[in-house]
Amino acid sequence: MEEQSMPPTRAELADGLGYGSRNTADFHIKALVRKRYVESLPGARGLKLAEAEGLALIGRVAAGAPILAVENIMGRYQVDQALFKSAPDYLLEVRGDSMIDAGIFNGDWLGVKKTAEARSGDIAVVRVDDEVTVKTLRYKGNRIGTREGTRAGNHVELHPANPRFQPIIVDLSRQQFAIEGIPVGLIRRFK
Repeated sequence: MEEQSMPPTRAELADGLGYGSRNTADFHIKALVRKRYVESLPGARGLKLAEAEGLALIGRVAAGAPILAVENIMGRYQVDQALFKSAPDYLLEVRGDSMIDAGIFNGDWLGVKKTAEARSGDIAVVRVDDEVTVKTLRYKGNRIGTREGTRAGNHVELHPANPRFQPIIVDLSRQQFAIEGIPVGLIRRFK
């Protein structure tokens, strides 16, 4: 496409890739369409590189004291989904070092899968009142339910993974609490 300033035909693709038939080229094109790398349009040269939306970096999450939750799209980034154990819905930039023993460092981008449920012992991105933090959940019972409040016990403990920090105790009778998501991987950026 760069050399000719137009998309190739199926026959040109088959020839250029060394395939014996256009059907083989079609098979690969359909796979690229399913993966949303290209769009198939009508016509002999009906291929177009897909406009990649990318993952949104929507803000920062505290790995220390909770920080005020501000959801601003700070950018969109093309990220290889193979970096994550499942596809993240968005990215958050980590601020602080309370989770370093869990391998989550200041400046990392955390891939987060949206969910309103997590089990005790899971690392989760949580909202306490108007602040967001990433910590390990600990509470009575097996899990905390939806945003509507299906909860076990009257408090949640948010544990850091750094001995320099103390757990945060969330009193569910006095504080708003919601699970925003669970980390599914991270991107470490080196300067």
